[in-house]
This record gives sequence, structure tokens and C-alpha cells, in this order.
Amino acid sequence: MSPNQTPAETEVLLERFNADALAQGFAPKSIRQWVCYVRRAAHWLENRNRSIASLTWEQVPALVRASAVKHWRQEFRSYYRAALHRWLKTRGVSRAAGPVALWQPWIDQYMVFVLTHRGLCANRVRRHRYPATEFLQWRFGMREAVWDQVTVQDIWRFAQWRRRQQNAATFNGYFGVFRQFLRFVRMRGGCGEDLIRAVPRMANFGQRTERRTFTDEQRRIVLDSFDLTSADGCRNHAIVRCMVDLGLRPIEVARLRLCDADFDGRQLHVPAAKNGRGRTLPLVGAVSRAIRRYAKHHRPAGACEQLFVRHAIRRGRPLDTSSMCSAMNAAYRRCGLPASCSGLYPLRHTFATRLHARGVGLKQIGDLMGHGHLHTTTLYAQVDLVALRALALPWPA
Repeated sequence: MSPNQTPAETEVLLERFNADALAQGFAPKSIRQWVCYVRRAAHWLENRNRSIASLTWEQVPALVRASAVKHWRQEFRSYYRAALHRWLKTRGVSRAAGPVALWQPWIDQYMVFVLTHRGLCANRVRRHRYPATEFLQWRFGMREAVWDQVTVQDIWRFAQWRRRQQNAATFNGYFGVFRQFLRFVRMRGGCGEDLIRAVPRMANFGQRTERRTFTDEQRRIVLDSFDLTSADGCRNHAIVRCMVDLGLRPIEVARLRLCDADFDGRQLHVPAAKNGRGRTLPLVGAVSRAIRRYAKHHRPAGACEQLFVRHAIRRGRPLDTSSMCSAMNAAYRRCGLPASCSGLYPLRHTFATRLHARGVGLKQIGDLMGHGHLHTTTLYAQVDLVALRALALPWPA
């Protein structure tokens, strides 16, 4: 720290950082975590006669390596680095533009493809960027990507290098996304089918988790757990209805617009999402009443065109899938459901399983859920084995 800046002045900077982050609409819990990490970095720099106010983007990696606690896991180091990045962004420190790799156009075009033609949300788009970027960096460095030089052995060596950092379940998810990038490259004429088939899969029989669905009683308990007199409760109840009664994806719920609900025609126009195609679903009574109640009594006037919006921080701004997931997890805990119940997809699995149990064919279920392949629908529509055992006849003696 420079001699003309005291610890008290550093605390003033941290209070200003806290106020600016609150004004930008970030969650207070996240801001408190950022302030703690930045304060640690400030104290470490103070002992070396340096100032946190003079920190630059280029100095962050070295600062994290030097000042982080030795027993910290990689997760905490990532939080530490993210807090320092948020500090720099809030203070308006610009990031110096580094050299651009010659293979970068492949990544840019792939991001446009998954965002525009596949309709993925921002979080999943970022997830698709990492494997492609890591492989191109690992294989070509900063040079141009020449796919004729990529061999099956390169795919195997890359998988072997990446395997050291991941367990089996994470490995399969990572390379499943990487396989989709290679399909895009093949579509552009860059590589052949042999590279796609060379992407390995790892057996993870002991790590496979059961897909959670709700019984009719659990479904009723979840639907009854929301306070319909509050704005958040009414909104979250309508979200659950859209997923458990219509089978919408979380990103489709987040993208719904107020004009998509045709109450007179009793139709809901679902915007294009994962497969790039929208669809029209019947607006059944319970879903229609839930959406109408929220839009009429609790949705802020003058909000954005999205149907489901925020009510406290960033009031009137669109609700994202992460906030929806947090609200559902809180509802599951209120209902006393098992800890394995988490996220939004149990609602979508429940929709498919209930229809399948009532005799609806997989093709009809897949059309309602927006699936392009029947195999995908089979992952959602689960068979009630307990009820099936009651129908099984004893083997004749």
C-alpha cells in the first residue's frame, strides 16, 4: 500500500464497492463474500506496501496464487479470483486486450450456432465454449486450426490429459459437449466422422443417479406450498404449473412473454428454445388461472415483455433460470422433501411420467415436450415398477 493510503481509506473503498454492487442489483450474500475476499487481498498487499486501488487485471492470477490459503480447494480459489474481477469491473478498470488466437473464429461461429439455432441459454452457451476452447488451445496453441492435422490419437491424448482433473460423471458431461462441437466442425466440412466416434465415454455405474419424479401427493404438496397472496409466491406457483402441467423447459419458461398467453383462444405459444422450434400448447384450466392471477394482480406495471419478472432486486427485469431454480429448491425444503429433490427438471420428469402412466404414447409426450428424438422422451417418462409388479403373473409351475 502506498504511504498516502491508510487502512481506513481502504475500508472506505470497500464500502463504496459494496454500495455500487448493491446498486447494480447483485445479491447481498454474494456482495458480502466479494468484500471478504477483496479485504483479504487488500491486507496482503498492505503488508507489502502496495495498494488494492492499483490492482490491474494482469496482476490478479499472481495475486491469487500468492495470497490464497494453501489448503483452499480450487472452488474457493475460483471464488477469490471472481471477487477480484468484480472489484475491477466495479471500479471501471479496463482489461488490456491480449493477442487473439487464429482459431478463435471457430469458437465465435460455434457460439452463434448454439445460441441462435439451438436456442440454448447463456449458462449453457458458456458451458459449450470451454471444451472447444481448451482443445483448440491444447492442440494448436495460438496457431490456425488445421483439422486435417487432427488425428484420433489427438482426441485420445486430450481425453487422457483431461481425465486427471475430472471424475467419470463430469468427464462424460464434458466430452459430451465436446462431441457436439466436433459435429459442428463436421457440418462445416472441417473434420470427419472418425473424430466424433473417437471421443471416449467412461463407465460410471456407481455414480449414476436416479432421475427424481414426484408422486401425486408430493406434486400436490409442492403446488400448495406457495403463498398466493404474495408476488413471489404467485409467480413461482405459475412457474411450477407451466412445468408440471405443460412440461415446459426452464429456459422456455424464462423466455415466455406476456403476449404468448392467449387466454381467449386457450393456447400458450412456447418460444423457440433448445431445438430452435417453437410450439403451441393448450392452455389448460389450472395453468391459465395461475398465469392470469399473476399477470393481473402481482406483475409490476411497465415491466419488460417477459411474463415472469423480478419483484425485489432489479424489479421488473426478466427472471432467469438460476433464480427459478433457487425458488424451487426453497419450496422443496419447505415441503420437507428429500435432499435429492433439487432443481427444476423433476417437475418436467413428473409431467412425462404422469402422462405415460395414464396411457399416453411416447410420441405424443415427446411432441408436447418439444423433443426431436423419441429416445430423449424415454429418459423422462419413467415406468412405475411398483405398480407393474402387481400386474406380474407368477411363473407357471
